Amino acid sequence: MISQCSTSPTSSSNLTPFNFESHQVRVITRDGEPWFVAKDVADCLGYRWGAIRTIGHVPDEWKGVESASTPRGNQEMHILSEPGLWFILGRSDKPKALPFQKKVAGEILPAIRKTGQHEHLIATPQPEQPPIVPPELPMYAGLPKGVQSIFNFISAAEAACLKGDRS
Repeated sequence: MISQCSTSPTSSSNLTPFNFESHQVRVITRDGEPWFVAKDVADCLGYRWGAIRTIGHVPDEWKGVESASTPRGNQEMHILSEPGLWFILGRSDKPKALPFQKKVAGEILPAIRKTGQHEHLIATPQPEQPPIVPPELPMYAGLPKGVQSIFNFISAAEAACLKGDRS
């Protein structure tokens, strides 16, 4: 079951897109937290979209539905919280999952955490920059590379929070 996250439409100006390769991913900020449009994430990873098939296994508290005002009128969009996004990426065996994780962890989420918003992200392609990857942690050395990336990012984020560093 997919929970309803919002009853009032989000204006299309609250949907901030970023590009990953040739795909656009829209992000909504709700209560200061990023929520990712699930269909966009599925497209980036190469999944055929079907809400139940694609995100049905994500825990209910990490997914929802957002009503958005678009040029075609109000539409319901399935969205994923940050834990929901990591859940999908951690289970994915698609080749694009790791590069997408690096883009989100190295660029998108740090920008949101640094400024509290993501308006400065633009949808036009930018020159490729190496992702910011947290230092490798030896305790996760035996895990698959994609899972290591998630744990490394979470560990680095927790350390930064404990220091009070939001950059």
